[in-house]
Amino acid sequence: MEGSSKLMKFEEQKFDDERPSRYTIEFEVKVKLSLNDGTTIVKKGLGKSTFIPSKNAAFIKSQKEACTDGLKRCFYGLIELLIDYEEKVKSGFFDKYI
Repeated sequence: MEGSSKLMKFEEQKFDDERPSRYTIEFEVKVKLSLNDGTTIVKKGLGKSTFIPSKNAAFIKSQKEACTDGLKRCFYGLIELLIDYEEKVKSGFFDKYI
């Protein structure tokens, strides 16, 4: 599994009183899932953390959510690929190559 990530939005909310700052972060991850047979699927995952008191916790939560979303989309893409293949086999699409 390969991929890249980028920070979409970083927002710090400061208060006038003694309350600590809160952070809102949106994160985007591009996940590339490759199988042993050469099948490759690339999907984007999005993650968001809102109103978290720690900057580190906000980054971790948004990255984890984005990776989970990206992997979930890759696995759904595999299901769609399998369904498409089965429909082609039923319709005789590959018979002309035999």
